[in-house]
Amino acid sequence: MPIALSRYVSTLCQCARWCAMGGGLKACFYMALAIFMGAMGSAAWAVSYDAGMAQVEYVDATSGRTLSYMLIYPAAVNAAAPVRIPMTQGLRLYQDASPLPDGVRRPLVVLSHGAGGNGSNYAWLGQYLAAHGYIVALVHHYRANTYDRSALYVRNRLWQRPRDISLGISHLLQDKDWGPRIDPDRIAVAGHSQGGFAALWLGGAQVNPEAFMRYQRGWKSNPLVPAHIRESMQVDAVPAQHLRDDRVKAVFAMAPGVIQAFGMDADGLRQTRVPVYLMVGAQDRATPADENAAFAASHIPQAELQILRGPVGHEIFTNECDSDGRDNYSESCVDAPGVDRADMHRTIGQAALTFFDSTLGVARAAAPPERVAAAQPAPDTFTAVVAAPIGGPHVAVPGTDGQLHVLYELMLTNTKRATATLQQLEVLDAASRKVLASWSGEALLGRIRTVQPAPAQAPTVPFGESRLLYVELAFPPGDVPPAVTHRLHLLAAPNPGPNAVAAPAQFTAAQINIARAPLPVLQPPLRGSGWLAVNGCCNSGIVHRGSMQGVNGGLYDSQRFAIDWMRLNPQGEMIHGDPGDVNSFINYGAEVYAVADGTVVDVLNDLDDQIPGQLPDPAAITLHTVDGNHVILDIGQGRYAFYAHLQKGSVNLRRGDQVKAGRVIGKLGNTGNSSGPHLHFHVMDSPSALGAQGMPFVFDRFMLTGQADIARFEASDELTGRWGQALPQPAPQQERFPLNLNIVDFGER
Repeated sequence: MPIALSRYVSTLCQCARWCAMGGGLKACFYMALAIFMGAMGSAAWAVSYDAGMAQVEYVDATSGRTLSYMLIYPAAVNAAAPVRIPMTQGLRLYQDASPLPDGVRRPLVVLSHGAGGNGSNYAWLGQYLAAHGYIVALVHHYRANTYDRSALYVRNRLWQRPRDISLGISHLLQDKDWGPRIDPDRIAVAGHSQGGFAALWLGGAQVNPEAFMRYQRGWKSNPLVPAHIRESMQVDAVPAQHLRDDRVKAVFAMAPGVIQAFGMDADGLRQTRVPVYLMVGAQDRATPADENAAFAASHIPQAELQILRGPVGHEIFTNECDSDGRDNYSESCVDAPGVDRADMHRTIGQAALTFFDSTLGVARAAAPPERVAAAQPAPDTFTAVVAAPIGGPHVAVPGTDGQLHVLYELMLTNTKRATATLQQLEVLDAASRKVLASWSGEALLGRIRTVQPAPAQAPTVPFGESRLLYVELAFPPGDVPPAVTHRLHLLAAPNPGPNAVAAPAQFTAAQINIARAPLPVLQPPLRGSGWLAVNGCCNSGIVHRGSMQGVNGGLYDSQRFAIDWMRLNPQGEMIHGDPGDVNSFINYGAEVYAVADGTVVDVLNDLDDQIPGQLPDPAAITLHTVDGNHVILDIGQGRYAFYAHLQKGSVNLRRGDQVKAGRVIGKLGNTGNSSGPHLHFHVMDSPSALGAQGMPFVFDRFMLTGQADIARFEASDELTGRWGQALPQPAPQQERFPLNLNIVDFGER
């Protein structure tokens, strides 16, 4: 008997059909991560403060070394004149000014300078961040700075840099004056050149021991280095291992290097466990982008790369120089024709600020009234239709196509009597206003759902009603904007009058911040080859995302990143035999595994399998049985793994049980609101299968072996037959999300 593909959607997609009779919904996915939730409890800061500056020295009790840094911070300034840093311009730092007495615990950024430089070379960035509420420590690295340096530290003991940054963080947190002013949960590291390399170390990146020692041997055998220094040089990778500082939540690396020469290879970069923003000039000759920042971005799991276009060189990240500096230090101070360092600093500073705000969860308020009194506010625009994002925070997830995928939903509500008609949606880069995507006509209509939810029959929004608008975006690595906003073109009431007639209108609304946050890295829930990701991310069809429901007084889409896993045999068949028998399905009875260590929070194990091709009586379904036999695991950090449609009696777990990653938790079945055997799997932010927002995730490793034809699959009414086209060569995937109708091999563990 033929089996309709539309019946093989996952549990809650069918729940959407059960609740709404929506029918014909399709698939997609994308993001959220709880790192941003900390912003809910933080103060909201104004956008401009005066910057105080203090030089700090302390003695490391373990080694007896005197360590130092320049501290820049929001300050209460009276009549004192700003201090002058020789050969620089554009700075207004008030030496030893009193810290702002507002009682706010502020985020901390610690910056590591380049080889042989010093912290004050980056005072401009410290001032920029302090003006926006940050405390910034600009480290003067021991025996590796302008004032006191030796090849022993500049070229051999590179591992001393991240270790001393960690010491500096501890010193600040323990200091009786500064400790109470710093939020210990909002700490980040920045670095330039060799300092950027050190920052990556602190974020969890590792060096290859043999490669690092090869680098050390090169300097130890360099005849240009005095013999007494070479004799003191070590060839030892042990101190260079495991330098991750768990207090560091984000890394901003400016022209980092020399990454591969120092021994950081692809495997070492993949160990990074925090979001990383890499920035480099297109014409950087000291640490060329391809060999350093771009190489790192291609292997760090949650990295974003920005290349500063034009003839931008390595020293663009240091202070703006005055005429004395340009005359005496042209190599560091003079940029290529057409490059305005002050202008570039605004670009760099804003990128750093946006990144740190996002990853550290900083809420930002408007500037104090006295600072914006001269600014003219933009005129208000009447909008009969209001737009608001659903869910969040939103995080770009790396797919098997090499792109970073972002998806979200907007709620559009018409507040006036005139029926509104949507004509075009444009997605804009919130900063540059560049158009990133645009839909109109049938393409726009296909993205609109009623709140039932069901496909909209027309692009209209009657008075008092709402519509859901589904958006998917894809970006090359390094091109994800910090935020997007939306320009709506429509016919709507032009004024608040009760008799207003719909007229052409246009407005921009509903900014979405794209957080840079680490995704949960999971083991796969299945083993072996031939697994087909059905109803997955990130095509424009809406299946799992169409299951959005009102639960417990909120609107939730727990299946935003769900996948229905079916299996192909070597001949490409999902069914071999009678399609009305669950045993004919290639996937039926496959063992299902815990994706991470966790605690069981919900189990159902006593429902019988459904007959394939049939759905249960809707009257017999409850919110608890719609998913069939299922398991919910609390895997920590506000994340819950959800498995649905398991075989009756296959789950040998109870609530409260502790499980380890890789443990068998049940077998794949066809229970609940399902018309054919499959494993429905997703991650969510609540233990409620429906009252939760779906969260993105990646699998630690798998092989991409093929792809089913999406157009053919969606057009077919049957699952029988042969599906999938093998790749010429399987493609290894590490910390990636399988995309719609990918065929993957999870291997054996």
